Amino acid sequence: MMYEIHGDKHCPVYSFMEYTSKLNTDFLDIWQKPKEKVLDDVEGETWYCNVPVGVNTLAKEMKLISQNTGCSKTYTNHSLSATCVTILDHVWIPKQIYKCL
Repeated sequence: MMYEIHGDKHCPVYSFMEYTSKLNTDFLDIWQKPKEKVLDDVEGETWYCNVPVGVNTLAKEMKLISQNTGCSKTYTNHSLSATCVTILDHVWIPKQIYKCL
């Protein structure tokens, strides 16, 4: 479990909020393909396309993230999705809300 670290720019909650603020609102998946070019100084600009990230791309990224952060094992996109679904199920979130994970 990750917790908020108030005032820290590396806070996982802050990072997640920043990430989601740049997503394409016309597409509901959280893993969206990045645009080829963005201007970071434009307020409210989306950084992502209206299409999902490819399965192979996501799998490669998860492997790299696991290795580069020193995780005890190599995580896959499936293991993170399964963990997320398990947690949501334990807190009684209806399956219809998270069935796309």
